[in-house]
Amino acid sequence: MQKGFVGVVVAYFLAIALGILAGIWENHYLMIVVQFTSTVFIRLFKFLSIPIICVSIIVSLSTLSQSNESGRIFKHTIFFIRFRQRFLPPA
Repeated sequence: MQKGFVGVVVAYFLAIALGILAGIWENHYLMIVVQFTSTVFIRLFKFLSIPIICVSIIVSLSTLSQSNESGRIFKHTIFFIRFRQRFLPPA
């Protein structure tokens, strides 16, 4: 094993242990800081992931529109959506 890998594993277990202890301790100010940190992290993740997903969909559709199979794939997609709406319960 590499030395860096062991350090990462130890850091993960330390973070898990600290999270469990913080949950048991229930310090009000600590919870405010943790909630703020998690909110910032989730918003940054959304800020980065949503544009990447949109660009990948646009690139895929532009590549697909150049091929002859696009009409067939579109028909299958519409059929699947209609089938799901009609026969399967909402998720």
